[in-house]
Amino acid sequence: MIRASVCRVLLLAATLSPTLRSETPGVPNLTVSLTHTSAFLRGQTNAVYLIRVTNVGTAATSGPISVTDALPSGLTLTSMTGPGWTCLGSTCTRADIVQAGQMLPTITVLATIGANAPNSVSNTVTVAGGGDQNAADNSATDLTSIASEGWLLAMDDGTDYTSGLWVPHDVSDAVSVAASKYGGIVLHKDGTVSAWTFNYPGNLIVPSNLTGIVAVGVTYWNFFALKSDGTVTGWSPWAEVPDTTSLTDIVALSADPWMTYPVIALHADGTVTALGYGTSPELTVPSGLTGVVQVNTNSGCVAAVTAQGSVVTWGSGVPPTPAGLGRLTQAACLGDYSVAAIRPDGTVVAWDKYGTSAVAKVPAGLDHAVALTGAYTFAAAVRDDGTVQAWGRIPGGLGFNYFPNAPQALSTLTHTRLLVATMDYAVAILSAKPILLHATTSAPPLADTNGHLVHGAFFIDGYRPHFGPFISLRVSPGSTHTLSTEATQVPDGGTVRFDFDSWSDNGPATHQITLGDADASYSLVWKPYFLLETITSVGGTVTPETAFWPAGAQVQVTATPAAGYTFTGFSAPLSGTANPQTILLSGPSSVTASFIGSGLAPPVIDSPGYLGSDATAYLNPHFTPGTPDQQLAWVQILFAAAPDGGGRPFCFLHYDVQGNGLWFYGDQGFFVGPHAPGAVTGNLRNGLCAVSTESTVASFYLSTLTVATNITFKSTAALKVYFRAYTTAGVDTGWIQRGTWSAKLPALPAMAVSPNGQSSVSPFFSALYPDPPGFEGVNQGWAQFLIAAAPDGGGQPFCFLHYDKAGNGLWMYSSDVGFFLGPVAPGTASTDLDSSACSLNTAYTSISKASGLFYIHWPVTLKPPMSGLKNIYQRTLDPTGRDTGWVQTGTWTIP
Repeated sequence: MIRASVCRVLLLAATLSPTLRSETPGVPNLTVSLTHTSAFLRGQTNAVYLIRVTNVGTAATSGPISVTDALPSGLTLTSMTGPGWTCLGSTCTRADIVQAGQMLPTITVLATIGANAPNSVSNTVTVAGGGDQNAADNSATDLTSIASEGWLLAMDDGTDYTSGLWVPHDVSDAVSVAASKYGGIVLHKDGTVSAWTFNYPGNLIVPSNLTGIVAVGVTYWNFFALKSDGTVTGWSPWAEVPDTTSLTDIVALSADPWMTYPVIALHADGTVTALGYGTSPELTVPSGLTGVVQVNTNSGCVAAVTAQGSVVTWGSGVPPTPAGLGRLTQAACLGDYSVAAIRPDGTVVAWDKYGTSAVAKVPAGLDHAVALTGAYTFAAAVRDDGTVQAWGRIPGGLGFNYFPNAPQALSTLTHTRLLVATMDYAVAILSAKPILLHATTSAPPLADTNGHLVHGAFFIDGYRPHFGPFISLRVSPGSTHTLSTEATQVPDGGTVRFDFDSWSDNGPATHQITLGDADASYSLVWKPYFLLETITSVGGTVTPETAFWPAGAQVQVTATPAAGYTFTGFSAPLSGTANPQTILLSGPSSVTASFIGSGLAPPVIDSPGYLGSDATAYLNPHFTPGTPDQQLAWVQILFAAAPDGGGRPFCFLHYDVQGNGLWFYGDQGFFVGPHAPGAVTGNLRNGLCAVSTESTVASFYLSTLTVATNITFKSTAALKVYFRAYTTAGVDTGWIQRGTWSAKLPALPAMAVSPNGQSSVSPFFSALYPDPPGFEGVNQGWAQFLIAAAPDGGGQPFCFLHYDKAGNGLWMYSSDVGFFLGPVAPGTASTDLDSSACSLNTAYTSISKASGLFYIHWPVTLKPPMSGLKNIYQRTLDPTGRDTGWVQTGTWTIP
């Protein structure tokens, strides 16, 4: 396999300029470097080489200088141009004097690649004249791979809503690509571009008649294209775009995908221009910076490589370049206050501001690197053979793991021409069409509220299923992947167990697969086991013990009373006093054996037969010990399809009489508590219902206990009402049904805001978030306030405020940095909650409560990017765990 510092066309503009060397006084010495700027494809009309001539001698040149680039077979010259150069055919000349250490303006070679071009070409450029007496360094060669296709492959971080989902998969002629959180841009081999965003069709966001493009870039909101004439075009479907008309003789550009505006342009003369708005540190180019051959910007950082091989950095929180690194040929800002660079030998060095960043810890043994990319939590190096090595936290589809000590060879990536990373995904250009790798499982599609598979779970390269029992990934042909699963899995709740049976390729639970050139599918088969829980009260034992049994097993259950006790019967699904009995396990089940001591009567439950249909059940059952010499130990209330839950959600309240504590069986699979009756808390809740402890009263009249409580439901369900009591003498009533209940969905709180429908840049909003009855004053949940074109932002700037009730903290989402700012306590003076869209005056932000009504008073300042008519949205997670979702409660016009 051929290895060269630019083999595989991977480029992000690596440079090969030599360093200054000691020369005999008074002798000029011209050197030349040659790089290409994109992937090369057959039929391409916008292939670009950049030629740079530097006088590394100790004296100025004398006489004309000529540069010749006789392109290799398969490439046809379209043009050679450069400021101050006179170009005719494949030769450019100039007669001016070049001082020692000076770099001449860059020559841009534009070429067409033939349909029958070879798989690789070796292009050699020479420089002559100027009084140069050292011919040993008067030529440079660039070895470039050529492919027929350039396919896009997106790899996300394993979350449900990554922007990588919007990357087009039908592009086969890509030679370069740039990506950000909200979109990306593709450079095609014919010099045209296409783009994608999360909510705009790509063909609607590219200016018409945009041709002759040789490089592209994208910021958080804006798109940029470099034309072959050295000018730059910028546009955006959402925001104002910096004026690019002042940019001329541009040979390369880099746009910050994490920021709203900054674009860094490299001029042919080696100077740099930074365009944007405001006072971002990225926009302040260091004074006197010249001789630059490569630039890169990311996450508020800018790195520039000079012809002498040094790296200059600037921006927000950017670390300075350490001394003693030697000559560097390419640099990249990785995020997390980190920068990395490539040495001439292909090894990589990185540094960060605080010495703690995982992406700055370059693995030992990483070599043959030709391009770098990073996205805050991970970094990757493209190698000259088209493979990729990465470190840090690798996004899903790239291997969702940590690799801090050794480079991780990403076997999911082969045929790689270029790789860019941004926020929550990465995009690669491959020379072979990606294939579909599909895997599925036989496990029932039980999932949590986010749609994640909670049992029968399996992984491809650490990437898990999202919305059901399957994974479908686009991957490189010929790539190697790891199918993995645990041999035994017990989902949350612990009533079902799945044992690994087989993969369709007969591989073990975890094994590697190597793909061919066609789509591949694998299936995972499980053997289900159900939990049979055998429960007994005081006075006897039951066999077998609680255990998992194969689905469909017939299990014999036997109750054995202790001396002085009598067996009184089994609970559902078994019934009666026949002993033993057999149960057929078609699902998880629970059987209780009850016993009673000689001469002891069970407690009496005096409760009406509840027959109701409402969102809230008001209960007041009475419990009395069976004999005067007994005391109640605990009582229970159950709303369920059956005493064992019936495989459906249920509400299970337990009152510890002796300890005066309320307990509730939560979604976590265990009891939550205790809380005394009357306590102000929202902890006693699950996905089906919530108990108002504040409204709960437990009282005695003589030996009779009355438990008055309110249970609020959060979803519809057909339920039975059960009660149970247990004495300190060990006498258990077992579950006794006292009616049925049809749970209804309660009405969501009616939120409101004032003022409304007006216009101002500094409104003082009062937003109402009512608490549900019985939970007034509970400091749990959160409230949110959004001013935007749509609940998802609508592709425009937005103002997003969040109040955490439990933590008493104010937060603001800043699209400038991509995360929430805060917290700041209401009433505390702070400038932390400030973005390009809006700011919150936290000193005057306040909370007020009255008669179950919860108000937040938001004094905001709305900034120019927010101008125009916007909607007002409110959202809350109340103390019962109900999420209203975004509800429009008004409009506002920003001047």
